[in-house]
Amino acid sequence: WVSAVLPVADPDGAGPEQAETNHNVTDVAPGGSNTNWQFSRPQISFAATQYDDVIHVQFTDQFGTPINIDNTNDVISNAVGAAVALQNGSIWFNTGALRFGGTFTNAECTISTNGAGDLSEFYIQTAANERWNTDATGTGAGDADSSDRGRTGVAPEHRTSVPNISAMKGVLRAADGKTMMRAYGTDLLGAYTSFPAYTATTDETEPVLISVNAMRASHYRHDPNYAGPEAWDAHNYLHLRYSEPVDIGTAAAFQAAALTADNVRAQASFGAGEWGGHIADAAATVVVEGYLSYPGSFASDSRDGTAQVNSLYRSATMNPSGAHGLTVSIAGWSEISGGRHWPGYLDGVSDPAGQAVRTLPNALITDAAGNSIIDSAADTYDRYALTVTELAAAGNFNPAPTNATAVSLPGWDASAPAELEGWDVDPPSFSLYDRDVVLNQETSFFEIVASADPATNLVNSLDFHVLDNSSDLMDGVGGGWEPAADHPDVAEHQGLRDTSWASIYAPANAHLAFRLEQYSAPPRPALRNDKNTGLLTSVQNSLFSIGGIITGDDPYIRLEIDPNNHPWGIVTELMISYTQNEAYLTDLAGNLLDMPAGFSIMRGIEKTPPRIDMTVAPADSDRVFVRFSEAVFGFDAAPAPGNLRALDISDLTITRIDGAPSGVNITGLQVVRQGLPFGAIDSVIDAYLLLDREITAAEVFELQIEPAGADLVADVIKNTMLADRTKRISDIGIGVIEPVYAVDRIREIDPDSRTPAVTQFDGSQQMAPPRINLQARLADGVDVSLPVTMYWAVDAPANRRYGSAAQLWLPIVQPGFNAFPLGEAGSQTPLGRSNQLLTFRINDDELNDGRLLDILFRVDNLFAVRLLDSSDFLALAPWSVDLRNPVEQRAGVTILNNVINPDLGESTILQYRLEQSGNVTIQVFNLAGDLISVLHRGPQNVGLHTVTWNGTNMGGRSVARGIYFIRTVAPGIDEYRRVMIVK
Repeated sequence: WVSAVLPVADPDGAGPEQAETNHNVTDVAPGGSNTNWQFSRPQISFAATQYDDVIHVQFTDQFGTPINIDNTNDVISNAVGAAVALQNGSIWFNTGALRFGGTFTNAECTISTNGAGDLSEFYIQTAANERWNTDATGTGAGDADSSDRGRTGVAPEHRTSVPNISAMKGVLRAADGKTMMRAYGTDLLGAYTSFPAYTATTDETEPVLISVNAMRASHYRHDPNYAGPEAWDAHNYLHLRYSEPVDIGTAAAFQAAALTADNVRAQASFGAGEWGGHIADAAATVVVEGYLSYPGSFASDSRDGTAQVNSLYRSATMNPSGAHGLTVSIAGWSEISGGRHWPGYLDGVSDPAGQAVRTLPNALITDAAGNSIIDSAADTYDRYALTVTELAAAGNFNPAPTNATAVSLPGWDASAPAELEGWDVDPPSFSLYDRDVVLNQETSFFEIVASADPATNLVNSLDFHVLDNSSDLMDGVGGGWEPAADHPDVAEHQGLRDTSWASIYAPANAHLAFRLEQYSAPPRPALRNDKNTGLLTSVQNSLFSIGGIITGDDPYIRLEIDPNNHPWGIVTELMISYTQNEAYLTDLAGNLLDMPAGFSIMRGIEKTPPRIDMTVAPADSDRVFVRFSEAVFGFDAAPAPGNLRALDISDLTITRIDGAPSGVNITGLQVVRQGLPFGAIDSVIDAYLLLDREITAAEVFELQIEPAGADLVADVIKNTMLADRTKRISDIGIGVIEPVYAVDRIREIDPDSRTPAVTQFDGSQQMAPPRINLQARLADGVDVSLPVTMYWAVDAPANRRYGSAAQLWLPIVQPGFNAFPLGEAGSQTPLGRSNQLLTFRINDDELNDGRLLDILFRVDNLFAVRLLDSSDFLALAPWSVDLRNPVEQRAGVTILNNVINPDLGESTILQYRLEQSGNVTIQVFNLAGDLISVLHRGPQNVGLHTVTWNGTNMGGRSVARGIYFIRTVAPGIDEYRRVMIVK
């Protein structure tokens, strides 16, 4: 065998080539009959990277015939050795700068060539953790942004090494003849010469997924780079980075050379011509179809009936990794139709951050050499253990490997890293108002504020504040949301997506998903949505903003309500429900809004301070009826934020309007009607205040009730009654004026001699229409200079409120007393006044037979009525008189008031009708037939006539009590009528 060959002359000027050809020993014997000579030498015929530090090499001779390499005494592995330089031996790569460190018979480098015998092919592995990029070849390091596979605990890194092969001549020898392997990248003496390194190494290393970043894109309102919402606006996304440029599927837009895929809707499968990317609902393992999986849960759906809601990007800006990358926008597929609309939504998604990633095998994701993605779970060679990473709040995250060109995650706003750190998987929640109580359906209140129509005073809208993240719901301590101080809510990249309720995909009647009713404890009435009219993004109230908030995609929403024909006033305690699958409202990332867990209703709040709405205090009574505008409690302001307690007599006081001491003290509290309790604390709506003395008729006009100080009376929301909120001691006058008597046209003989017809004004006595004169008297002590007006009405409808026996009407609405005004009521100022006595006249065509006449007064600004029941101060009514024409008796002779007491000035009235003219004689007789008096004697014409007898004889003296008869004699008439005199 040839043991050595030295350089020879260079007649053709080839120099080193001549040295290379000295292996070409030629058999010159006749017919080539020399034996036991090796006439060929080994050379590398094939080399291909298998991993980022392993090359598969094969050997043939110079004629292309496979040739075994001598491995006697493990010389192959020894040949690699530990030489410190190329000229010292070993096998090198990267143009002789880096050394291989081992030889193996399998690609995973787990079986050494030692003891394997002579080999024509084997695998060489680098030494000292040296690696190249997965797309490196013998001619280059690969793409400028490519990387190796990384290792356990070592992230992938961009490498500049080239997997070409250099070796000194004879490092390896043929098994037969021991001919020396040719030189690569060096001459016989180890000097670098034009003997080239082996550069035909091909790429057979599969591309690998080197990073998966879970982030959230910015919202255009807080990103100066965008004037309007992009397709990915504020949505979660996964950004995938591969170790080298890859083609994804066969669609042109997904090829590395094109990179035009932009907002492409995901598909449920990834076959020929497809691109996958859909995430099916999962309880344990989330699968991004065709790409990867990780432990977690995922639930999504779509308003347009197509389950695939993600969108894919290979174009910038959502794919900063270029040919190395792909971005999957979660529930982010959208289209433009008069604005941008997203049909997809998320209904419970786990946070992928930190989860181990499994790369799914996919023969359709390939590098430039045609190598495809393999299953990372089946990959037995060491690689970086990939987990889902997210942005750190301290700054941006570079998804490119170390030493590669730096890139920024798409859609990231450096001014608000906390909001964009990782996925938003926390669904939005209606914001809690009172953070100081245990979350409880019956005692917790939400930031749902009612507004009222100024014309009807009925609720016309509900304004909602929604926290983008439900985890903030109870985070009221240590920097969390504080409703009393933090409005308006301007958190960047957070809010409700307006197009989730106002888009081409939203339900036409999304506003009907809300229902409301006056709050009550269980069992509750059915909540209503029949008054809902729409949803708006603008809100305006004293809690959120006095000036109003009109910002798209913010955390506020308004439910508009028809302000007619419903019972909800501005201080009505409302309960509200929301049905998720009737509206599908979402936050900006697409997470569905829902009711708080375990809640079927939410209690709204009103920001109106409680007040005393109504008072009734009769003259000469030691009680005052009080009605509050809503259920109230006592309140202790300290320690902050204050605590509710039972209402106490010390919380209210009675003062004089002029500021002088009232001399009246509250000694007790008798609760008539309670509102709903707050836990174990009872509330008060109606109560009687017990006083230490009776109040006078004059004091009804002079006294008032007010809080005894600031922050002593509060509603369940802890709105406190204003300290200067006073209320006169009575809103209605009882015992301040009374009608004394009234006469009608029959009894009105002459102005100076009137016969009383009615002295009881409770509807039990009758008068003849249509003209009535009435006298009323102001109570002692009432200022006689006060203006007084009398109001009357016939057959007036009565209000019966709160279960009392009230039959009251008023010409105007006075809250608590009547629900509507009686505008048709007549009015009359006094015809005459004499100190406390006032005279009125009613002369109205409506005063007809068979109707009921009601009368009430207004003294100064206080309506005066009568009290029906002294134990119930709400049992109120006007004074009443029954209007009846006399029933004509036999022969047209009718007697009225046939029982009289002359000592009281009473008279009996005789009315008779003449059918023909003639002499008329009317006389009074006693039982003995004695003539007592002559009431009339003389001629009279046809018609109705009236006479009276006041119970006196012809001498003007009052007659004795007993029975008397009045005889009427006229043409065609001779009648007796009986009269009883009582004393």
